Amino acid sequence: MNAYRGETPFVVGDNTYTLRLTTNVLAAVESALDKRGPALVSVLLIGGVEALRAVFWAALTTPSRGEAQIPAPARGPVTLEAIGDLIDEVGIDKAGKVYWVLMVNGGIVERAGAEEAGLVPPLEGPVPKGPAVPALPLEPPSAPIEVSI
Repeated sequence: MNAYRGETPFVVGDNTYTLRLTTNVLAAVESALDKRGPALVSVLLIGGVEALRAVFWAALTTPSRGEAQIPAPARGPVTLEAIGDLIDEVGIDKAGKVYWVLMVNGGIVERAGAEEAGLVPPLEGPVPKGPAVPALPLEPPSAPIEVSI
């Protein structure tokens, strides 16, 4: 997992998927939700079940680096309903936590605001200085990050 690239783990049983908000994923979310620009951002920030399912569907089925994490079966494409079943397998609460970490890692939601709202766990240790602040991991790092200011 490369949190600096916005990657967020999603664990279902023995499988760990890597969710990432790429341009292609966001375009697929636009199409799935039939929302564009500020309307799409508004839906993502509300974070309802429809947004969660559409984002997970796009992140899991949109090819990245040449291949989708959940490729379409021989009988047809992976549906939103199938991704809903996958979310149900891990529980809506856990999937919701992964969703908000993904929104922070993908740059849709500011980390400080998400932490303050209790949507994501706080990052332990000082936040590194520089243009690229590391994305929030699902679990805080075991050792504090050293920063010179």
